[in-house]
Amino acid sequence: MRIRVPINGQMVEAEGDADEVRAFAESVTSDRKAPVRARREPVEAPTIAELWERWATWAVEGLPSYQTRKSQRTPLMTTPMLIDGEAVTFADLRCDQVTAGHAEHYRAARSKVVSRFGRLVKGNSINNELTTLQMMLTWHVRHGTIPRNPLDGWKRENEDKYTRRTYLNEDDFFRLIAHGIPTYQDIMFVAYRCMLRNAEVRLLRKDGEIDWSNRVIHLDGARTKSRRPREVPIPADAFDVLDRHARASRGSTVFVHPQDPARRRPVTHASFWRWHDNARKASGLVGVGGEVIVIHHTRHAGVTNALEVLPAPQVAKYAGLSLRVLDKTYSKFSRVQQEKFREALDAIAPKRTPGDDT
Repeated sequence: MRIRVPINGQMVEAEGDADEVRAFAESVTSDRKAPVRARREPVEAPTIAELWERWATWAVEGLPSYQTRKSQRTPLMTTPMLIDGEAVTFADLRCDQVTAGHAEHYRAARSKVVSRFGRLVKGNSINNELTTLQMMLTWHVRHGTIPRNPLDGWKRENEDKYTRRTYLNEDDFFRLIAHGIPTYQDIMFVAYRCMLRNAEVRLLRKDGEIDWSNRVIHLDGARTKSRRPREVPIPADAFDVLDRHARASRGSTVFVHPQDPARRRPVTHASFWRWHDNARKASGLVGVGGEVIVIHHTRHAGVTNALEVLPAPQVAKYAGLSLRVLDKTYSKFSRVQQEKFREALDAIAPKRTPGDDT
C-alpha cells in the first residue's frame, strides 16, 4: 500500500503498512534537532582609564591640547570619591557603572583639594575637568565603543563668580615680567602684543606658522583652543622679538629653552610656569580681592588693549574669541569705554550732593 506522509516538513510517498509508515515518519521527524546557537559570553565593559588611553591614543581631532589632557588626567583618574562608604576613582569604574551622579561625587572630593596656588581648587577648574571627561566619553559613543555617555545630564557649577576681575595695565605688566628671565619676558611680551595664549607662543614654529614677509602668524586648528585656524597680525615690536629668537634657534620652534646648549629644545609648560611663578612672587603683584596673577592675564590685557583702538568683531577674529565672550570677559576693562561711561554720568550729575547746605 502506498501512502503520503510528512517527513521533516516534506510530503514523501512510502509503500507498506500504513501504521508502520506513519510510525517511521514520526521517528525521523522527532530525531531532527534544532540548530544550536553558539553562546556569546558577556563582554565586560571597559574601565574609564582604558577608554581614556584609547581616546588619547587614537583620536585625531577635537582633542584638548596635550598639556590639558596631561594635567586633567591626573586628578580625574586619581581623586578618590567616597561612595557608599568606599573610596573609588574614575579609573576603577567601568563605564557601565558610571552615572551623572558621579560628577557630583567628584566635585565634592575635588573641591577639598589644595591647588598649586595654595588655595582650594575652584569650581570652574572642576567644570573643565568633567567637561573633558564627558568629551572623551562622547568620542567613544560616536565610534561605537560604548552605547551611551554615562555622564550625560551632569550639572555645571555657575562660573560667574570665578570671572577674572583684574586688568594688567602697562605698568603692572612690565613690573611683573621685569622679575623673570629674558626668555620669559620675551614670550610674555609677544603674548601681550599679539593676544596669544602662552602655549601658542611657546611652541610657535619658525617655518609654516610665521609669514615673515607679511608679518602674520598662521595657527592651524590643532594649535588653538577653539580648534579653529587663526591668523594674527604681528606688531613691529613683537616681530623684532620673534626675529631675534628665530635667528638664534637651531630647532623647529622660535623660542628654545635657555639651558639647552644645542638651542633646539622647546620651552616646556612646566619651565614656563615655574618662571612665571617666581616672577609673580618676586614682583609682589596681586590682583583685585587677592586674585592670583596667572599667565593668562597677559592675553586678557592684550585683548583689552586692542579693544581701545579696534572694532570688537576685528579683535574677536584675531584673538579667536566669540563676541559674547569678548563682551562678557574683556570689554568691561576697556579704559575708553569706562571713561565714556563716567563722562556720561558726570553730564547728568545732580547739582547737589549729600551734606550740601540747602
